[in-house]
Amino acid sequence: NLYSSVIEQLRFYTGEVYQLKMPDDDAELNILLIGDYDYEYPREREIRDGLELNGATVYEVHFRDEPIFIGPRKVFLLPYYYLLLSVRIARLSLSVDVDAVFLTKFNPTMVPVVWFWARLLDAVFVYDLFVSLYRTASLRDINQVLVKAIFIIERVTLSLPDYHLTETGQFADLYADIYGLDRNRIIPLPVGVDERWFSPRQGSATDEFTVLYWGNFLPHHGLDHIVGAATNLENEKIQFVFLGDGPE
Repeated sequence: NLYSSVIEQLRFYTGEVYQLKMPDDDAELNILLIGDYDYEYPREREIRDGLELNGATVYEVHFRDEPIFIGPRKVFLLPYYYLLLSVRIARLSLSVDVDAVFLTKFNPTMVPVVWFWARLLDAVFVYDLFVSLYRTASLRDINQVLVKAIFIIERVTLSLPDYHLTETGQFADLYADIYGLDRNRIIPLPVGVDERWFSPRQGSATDEFTVLYWGNFLPHHGLDHIVGAATNLENEKIQFVFLGDGPE
């Protein structure tokens, strides 16, 4: 239902406001999923599966199997990535009528070349803003010159996509303010779940009420707030379990 809602909003806004090409409800929807991602991080897998479950055909365009954080190495490799993406998108466009291009998270430096191809193909361009790299960098022990550079890159490139996805309405409000984006072009898409791993079941596997955190221990994940909440409930029969890895 979440992905169906996203597709419906894209159909409405592109048809009524931006007048970009989107197929009718009964037509096939072809989407290019572009990025340097791997399925060890669930976000991309859930987006792909969610779109396919709602009738879209997803074509994947990788340029790396493992993301590289913004820095000198990624900047140095940009011409190669731009060429590689262009070749792969061009080949697909010869056999597929592309309706939308979807750039995965943490790829602001890839936005210009994907925007170019989206315009060339007359396709909707959606970027998974997800988490602000600038805010993430500012919370970690990273050179402030690089932090400022990341902000400038995001500020400039994030104005190009037709739509952005992020996790919550609160994030959408925040990013619209930070980057000067149109709030109506940011669509909250909550983190989903891989139903091959998790599914509802009757009863409980624990003897007491258990709250599980499973994820990376990163500063912007707010683990200090979760621990604070657990402390306030220390006299209740509630067990908190934390699973993950990271600097925190």
